[in-house]
Amino acid sequence: MPARNNRSAVDFLAVYSLGRDQQFIKWGGLIAAVITLIAGFTH
Repeated sequence: MPARNNRSAVDFLAVYSLGRDQQFIKWGGLIAAVITLIAGFTH
């Protein structure tokens, strides 16, 4: 069981590190849009 959990963790980290750049771009754009909306409402 621990060995399988370790394998899953390694696979997760590998996939995460591969998709990190795309994920960062996606979330960065989303956060920028939210900040723009908030700034538009407050000003």
